[in-house]
Amino acid sequence: MLSSKKNIKLLRTFQRSVTLPLSSAFKSVSTETCLALSNILPIDLRVLEITYMRYCSNSTGYFSLASSKWLTSRSSGLTTPAKYDLPMLHYHPLLPPWEPFSQPSLLVEGCELLAPNDKSVRIFVAAATSRGAYRGCCVATSHNKIKDLVNGPVPSTDCAFLALQLTVLVAITMASRVVGEGFNVDIIAIDPSAVTFSHHFSKLSLIQRLCLEMLAPSRDRIRLINCQLSKSVGLQLAIAGCQLPGDSLHNLPKLLPSKSSARLSIKKIADELWDSEWQSCSNGKKTKKFFPTIESARLIPSHLLCRQIPQVLTGHSLLKEHQFRFKFANSPVCTCGSPTETYGNSGAFYFSLSVLLHTTSSLH
Repeated sequence: MLSSKKNIKLLRTFQRSVTLPLSSAFKSVSTETCLALSNILPIDLRVLEITYMRYCSNSTGYFSLASSKWLTSRSSGLTTPAKYDLPMLHYHPLLPPWEPFSQPSLLVEGCELLAPNDKSVRIFVAAATSRGAYRGCCVATSHNKIKDLVNGPVPSTDCAFLALQLTVLVAITMASRVVGEGFNVDIIAIDPSAVTFSHHFSKLSLIQRLCLEMLAPSRDRIRLINCQLSKSVGLQLAIAGCQLPGDSLHNLPKLLPSKSSARLSIKKIADELWDSEWQSCSNGKKTKKFFPTIESARLIPSHLLCRQIPQVLTGHSLLKEHQFRFKFANSPVCTCGSPTETYGNSGAFYFSLSVLLHTTSSLH
């Protein structure tokens, strides 16, 4: 329905019946001006916001191709990347409800760098910021040496928690390969939030679900451990490894922004589209002299508009200059003898204008 300008115009005409009384304007005022004065987003742009938020919170398979096409056609700034962060109540897929994972261990006394025997491997996990971006590092050690060091930038995330979760996912992938060789594996992290996915009936994101499902087949051979940074040389090496150059973290899921970030992003795009329409439309010329942009129109909340102020802002008023245009007055001549009755020779409108300027200055 919103694919044609004709249908959008019909919807906005319906919306006008709501914004007209809110803006206290005359019924001859254009729809664009009513929307600007009432600070209400055009209905098609509001649908754009809702559609984008629905896309960000749903899986691509349940989102229609027509909606996706319409979404990207509205603005080049809108993209439709893969989904990742859909929280849900999720139970362990390969375990019955009465047999949860063993809870993560807390090593108060500290943790040695090397594994305790030749049948064990330790993987130390850390994520930290480096040069303004998040990087992750996994350090794997056997009983006599450091076996592997995997580090690199964590793509498309501005959240420390997500960066750590993705690094843990890499560590579990490494552990799954090592378990296949007959080793027992300890995955050691600083932050307890790194292993919250192991708690029974946890509310998990898709990244945490991936961690859980990869861990489930080897749950008897993999231990999750928390340890303080100051008591573990391995974790200190992992933190230092985040600062080293490298790009070994690959095949990670592409991340969307968080829900709040997506909401801010689509709001900015919708406001830009609305502002572009406002500046290019031919209606509301007098109103644009007061408010050249939509952002400037928001300086005056709609509930502060009395009936005289919209008349000043729109030029649609009880003055004879406007009434004569619609044949409601026999002449535009003012009673004071001026050729036209305008704001300049109307005391009432001078008062309304002073109220408008005082309201605007107080809001600044």
